[in-house]
Amino acid sequence: MAQKCGSKTSEVSKTSEGEGPKTQDAMKKGLKYQLISLGCMGIVGFVPSNNIALAYEQPNIILLMSDDQGWKQTGYYGSSTVVSPNLDTMAASGLQLNRFYTTSPVCAPTRASALTGRHHNRHGCLNVDNCVLDTEETTLAEAVKQANYVTGHFGKWHMGSFSGPKASTPGENGFDQWVSSKLFFDLDATDFVRNGEDEPQIDGDGSDFIVEEAIDFIEDAVNNGDKFLAVIWYASPHDPWEALDSDKAVFSTMSDDEQNFYGELYAMDRSIGTLRTKLEDLGIEQNTLLWFMGDNGPQDTNPDPKASGGLKGSKGDLWEGGIRVPGLIEWPEMMSSAKTNIPVSTLDIYPTILDILDITVENQAELDGVSILPLLEGTMTERTGAIPFWYDKSIDTLTDIDVGHAVWMNEVYKLHKIVDTDGTVEYQLYNMKNDAVEETDLSSTNTSAAEGMKTLLETWQQTVLDDFTEDETVVIDSGETIGASETAPNPAASAILAESNTLFSWAEQNFPTYFSPSNAVTQSIDGYFARYYSETNTWLGTKEGVVYVYGTRFNDIQPAGFSIKTVGAVTDYIPATH
Repeated sequence: MAQKCGSKTSEVSKTSEGEGPKTQDAMKKGLKYQLISLGCMGIVGFVPSNNIALAYEQPNIILLMSDDQGWKQTGYYGSSTVVSPNLDTMAASGLQLNRFYTTSPVCAPTRASALTGRHHNRHGCLNVDNCVLDTEETTLAEAVKQANYVTGHFGKWHMGSFSGPKASTPGENGFDQWVSSKLFFDLDATDFVRNGEDEPQIDGDGSDFIVEEAIDFIEDAVNNGDKFLAVIWYASPHDPWEALDSDKAVFSTMSDDEQNFYGELYAMDRSIGTLRTKLEDLGIEQNTLLWFMGDNGPQDTNPDPKASGGLKGSKGDLWEGGIRVPGLIEWPEMMSSAKTNIPVSTLDIYPTILDILDITVENQAELDGVSILPLLEGTMTERTGAIPFWYDKSIDTLTDIDVGHAVWMNEVYKLHKIVDTDGTVEYQLYNMKNDAVEETDLSSTNTSAAEGMKTLLETWQQTVLDDFTEDETVVIDSGETIGASETAPNPAASAILAESNTLFSWAEQNFPTYFSPSNAVTQSIDGYFARYYSETNTWLGTKEGVVYVYGTRFNDIQPAGFSIKTVGAVTDYIPATH
């Protein structure tokens, strides 16, 4: 048995007497687990032992992820403005994860960790500006092929280009079929790509579209007798908000922004209802594991003042409001209605599904999540390992553990390590059992817990730093390759060049006004918009070998393989806010 950190407490709350996650005698006897850990750290995730005998049919698996949805932005959590009847039904029939956490307070790193079970910093996906999923990582889509699953990705990707030197497509990461967008999408979107080929403009709401595509994939799998993994990642309710008139009408007494915002959530929920109904029509709903989650907390601009339920912080923060999100699991063949306060993370998805399918990945890289299969069975009383966090929105490399904001969280306590820009390190400790809003810092009064968790956190950070790898080269226009530590002819321009191949995913049908320079004409740039970089006061975007530039300052280095197109003169610049 793994060494446990903390006292044993019952955390599963059943909705009625004698009702809870279903188990079978054979399963209780046949399922044995092995945890590889450093002491009680649990920093290497759950690995099934070789003598597991499955006592249930392997399920189909569907992973659903919303975009910028606050922890309390569902009907089942009591929102008076969000209309979510289908999520409410899932919550009433499945397992409600009251303390579900994203690995990162922003979307791209969370997605990378969800597919790998590994903290995003381990494989270089540091933040939104620096996140390309390393194709050398083993993803969930690749791992489940050992059990002969077919795999599909539908919706937001945001972990690499679909072409070019920084490409990292769903297809290159184990997905057999994919209809995906590099970033977010709303109505009549134009930037979907189907298995590497541009998709024509869609008609209608993006949430409906990606679920319809997923249903086609699911029907094919069922007709062929295949088990499937379907990953459906929404772009709602990320701004800009744009809903169908029929969805806005449900919220007709609200402002236009609110109608669009809540209309997006309503459309997403409707599509989940469409999906669940199709599973019933196909006769596979009982043995399909449906896992719904958010990707990070709500933005500051979220029109719902109760989006985070009063938790501190928002998107971009490692305070609760930035990382605690909705989480639900529905698997009727295995589980009845239940609620749990045991902490669960997006890091746990990969090891849990591998455990369910009795898959052992050869030469598995170090994991940071644990299997929560015992929780689904109703036998887990506390988490077996801590949940780690480490994020810095501004770095493009990782050279030291004293950078950014890191957190070590166990069942009871949450330790913050906050490094200021001058290198000053501050620690704060909170009791999450009775202070979820993180008001009372216990670091000076409970030094024993603080010091112990500090040691565990920094030991873990060192393992991440040891794992971290980065691209050591920069390519300039002459085709010459230089070391990243050397000086490029124009370091700022070279930095932009390097990022132009990774940030193309900030693409939309139109040039959003909130990214525009104050005196620029809002316009579309062949379906892509440019992004501002403070190093050269340049707006830059890429598409099909063309670098689009506002202004003329990016004219001394022409990227290899790209042509330059100046689309406007700008003298007044504002920084991007995303």
